[in-house]
Amino acid sequence: MIDCLLILRRVLLIPFVLLAVVSGSVAAATSAEYQSAPLTAHLISVQDGVPENTQTLSAGLHLQLNENWKTYWRSAGEVGIPPSVEWSGSENVADVEFMWPAPTRFTAFGIENFGYAGEVVFPLRITLKDPGAPVTLSAQVKLLVCSNVCVPEEFDLSLRLGRGNVIDSTSAGLIGTFSERVPEGAETSGVSEANAFIDEDLTELIVSLRVDEPLQSPDVFPELGMGVALGKPDIRLGEEDRLLWARLPILSSNTDVTVAPSITVTDGENRAFTIIADRVAQGIAPPFELAATTPDMMELIWIAAIALLGGLILNVMPCVLPVLSIKVSSVLKHTDHDTTRVRFGFVAASAGIMTFMWGLALVLWALQTVDFC
Repeated sequence: MIDCLLILRRVLLIPFVLLAVVSGSVAAATSAEYQSAPLTAHLISVQDGVPENTQTLSAGLHLQLNENWKTYWRSAGEVGIPPSVEWSGSENVADVEFMWPAPTRFTAFGIENFGYAGEVVFPLRITLKDPGAPVTLSAQVKLLVCSNVCVPEEFDLSLRLGRGNVIDSTSAGLIGTFSERVPEGAETSGVSEANAFIDEDLTELIVSLRVDEPLQSPDVFPELGMGVALGKPDIRLGEEDRLLWARLPILSSNTDVTVAPSITVTDGENRAFTIIADRVAQGIAPPFELAATTPDMMELIWIAAIALLGGLILNVMPCVLPVLSIKVSSVLKHTDHDTTRVRFGFVAASAGIMTFMWGLALVLWALQTVDFC
């Protein structure tokens, strides 16, 4: 009797188990979470198990950064350290391809950094040694998170996948979303030409790209190898927004920058590509001209009229008008003096004012044009 009841109970549970599998409510295969004040991290997988004869699996390192915290891209910018992951403790893993979604630029106190805020998933492509066999992902993660202060984080994550063929729709959606943000390569990016110029003194990088589809609001993230820090780019568009020209100051560098420049361009959330640019020996002209113009006579008259109006307004201001009355009173006191001497005093005062203003203009011009370094 007891056996019959047990069999009946198992039969009755079958529809509920099948419903749970179809609806995706089966417990997802994820690692235990690592939590700290700045972030929460865990490993996720598209598959809740390893299907038969499967050679590769799709997984991800999922980071949820708390408010005002950020971490870094593979090229951190002026300061910072990119995340690193060690997989040596994994089982049945031949290779792990770690993919980087397109970064965001962070500017604080004049410092340029590249990275992520909020939520990010680093997609992982896992190649198995033994296709179809269970796998264990063991990740030793090191990363730097920054807000008002920077905190190094080190933690271990482990995910075990047995045999199975169930898809975790939630994890699959997250991994798919951030996989779409991984920059495209040269073959699919639509870039027809990519050049880069670095001057001999290693003070600036100039980039020029031609693309098939017009750009809207691009940002540029060049990589010149370890130890090279770049400032904020001056980005210009030409040729109906199909030509991108950017100039970036090189803030610090190795003694010899010989690597081929890798240029990542983002254009909103849905467009990003990475291209290896060709080094050129001469500077690249921008898609605009700085032409000197000379105002005509009417423009000069208009400028003089505005200057006269500004002077009149200034003279009736409360901080100036009392001074004028003092000057008039001083002149009246010298009515009995020699007229030539009084006029010379006015000319000397005017000459002093003009000399000071022209001297100030000369100093400003020198600061803008003369290289004191």
